[in-house]
Amino acid sequence: MSEPAVLYEKKDGIAFVTMNRPEVRNAINTEMLVRLADAWQDINDDPAVNVAILRGAGDKAFCAGADLDRLVRMMQGLRPPETDFDQRVLNDYSIIYKGLLRNYDVFKNDHRAGARLRGRGRHGDPFLHRHPRRVRRRALSGSPK
Repeated sequence: MSEPAVLYEKKDGIAFVTMNRPEVRNAINTEMLVRLADAWQDINDDPAVNVAILRGAGDKAFCAGADLDRLVRMMQGLRPPETDFDQRVLNDYSIIYKGLLRNYDVFKNDHRAGARLRGRGRHGDPFLHRHPRRVRRRALSGSPK
C-alpha cells in the first residue's frame, strides 16, 4: 500500500500537514483534498493545537496546483468516481473549498497569549496576520510573504 497523499501529525500543540505526492510535485487530487479537509477539521476541533504548518514533500515544488483534468471531468459527469475519495468529493463538493481553505475558517483561541489561529488565505495560502488587539496565527506555507 502506498503512502497517503497527506501526512498529518500533531506534536506539542503544533499540527504538521504535509502534501505527500512529490512524484507529481504535490499536485492536488481528490485524495489530497479529502485528507486536507479532514486535517483542517481535526485542527479546528482539537483544543491542544495552537498552530498548523503546511508543507510540501520533496524538493522540486511546494505544490503544482490541482489535477484539474480529472477533477473537472468527474464533477461534470464525464468520468465516474473511481475511489472513495472521488465519491466523497462528488457527494459534498464543499470538501474542495474546505481542503483548500477557501471560505472555510479554522479558528483557534489561545487565551494565554491572546492568539487566534485562522486558516483561510486569500488564494488558499495561509499567512500570519497581526492586529493591535489580537493576534491571528495562520499556518506557515513557507512562502516569503
